[in-house]
Amino acid sequence: MDDNIFYGASKCDAVTKSLRCIDVARAQFFQPDTSPSPQSWTEMETIELPSPTLSFRAAKYRCLPVADRKVLCTGWGSRQQPFLLDADTRQVVTMPTLTKLYSSDPVTLFVPSAGDAADDDADPEGSLFFLKKWAEHEKKGLHETLGLLCDQFQAFVYRRTSTRSPSKSWRQQYLPPPPYVRDPKYRNKSTKINSYTVVGGGSHICISVDGAGAGTYCMDTVSHAWSKVGDWTLPFRGKVEYVPELKLWFGLSDSDKDQCLVAADLSSLDSGPELVGTWKELDDTPDGWYQPQPRDPRLVYLGSGRFCITRLISLLILERDDKGSIVDTSREEFAVFTGVEVMPQAHDGASGGRDGLRVIKYQSTRTPVDTFIEAAF
Repeated sequence: MDDNIFYGASKCDAVTKSLRCIDVARAQFFQPDTSPSPQSWTEMETIELPSPTLSFRAAKYRCLPVADRKVLCTGWGSRQQPFLLDADTRQVVTMPTLTKLYSSDPVTLFVPSAGDAADDDADPEGSLFFLKKWAEHEKKGLHETLGLLCDQFQAFVYRRTSTRSPSKSWRQQYLPPPPYVRDPKYRNKSTKINSYTVVGGGSHICISVDGAGAGTYCMDTVSHAWSKVGDWTLPFRGKVEYVPELKLWFGLSDSDKDQCLVAADLSSLDSGPELVGTWKELDDTPDGWYQPQPRDPRLVYLGSGRFCITRLISLLILERDDKGSIVDTSREEFAVFTGVEVMPQAHDGASGGRDGLRVIKYQSTRTPVDTFIEAAF
């Protein structure tokens, strides 16, 4: 099991962003919830924030997960050089610039290398894929210089700088776009990647699209060829994680406002997958509190069926008089971390399971007030 969670944080009124690393064991995310009644948000234990691993001052950087405690830090401007940070060694390696994607919120997926270790040109770690979430429609002939490739869909691959050079480096590679990007019938229509995952042991990237061209598409991670597998969409929102011990994919639901933890079997994509379980880990907004614009939660997979669900809370607290009229308001921002463990249902039929799965919810903790969490992974 991974022992850390990375998250980007800042004070709500600050210009400095910090990349921090939470030790899961020290934070006790998987301590049993012994409270006799469901925890109130106001009664949760507040965790002490760890010291920053890295800070960005007055710079618009975004941190994206890679693997094995490596993080890609990429700027929102062409003058800000992206780099790969190894959190263990604190070493950095410069990376290519995400052309056209630096100012967007790209879908990011790391696919481990499946190449032969004896292949001198094989990527020893894997490849990073970047897909523009809100892809712009492209007219035929608009990108003649790119041929069939598209700068809205890119990859970073570790390759030789030339066929004669013994040295290797991370190189940028444009990819073909999904079919809907250049389909004339979707011109001037909005399209969004709503969920994404890796299937087939890393052989394919799978995305679900809302809006124009709605459906589910797969890309071969070697040939980079796209195919549409159905007009249906996956029942998830955001990144979806595969749990090999359970042979199921887990993510956050796209069908309810709470975005509960859900699971489905994506081993066959011949038809739209059905959910095999739905679990809610946090109570509703407390009385007297109002969440005007709920933000998408974050799901972090820690291995061995364990997850941390991060709820990004922005609350408007309403104070009322005896007649029920609002007399004052105040705002609080914080994050709530909840450990969740999924395992096969016990043979004795222990409660908490659904369709052969048992889910254990552990004690929730929260960050100090006015801590803004941009991402967690």
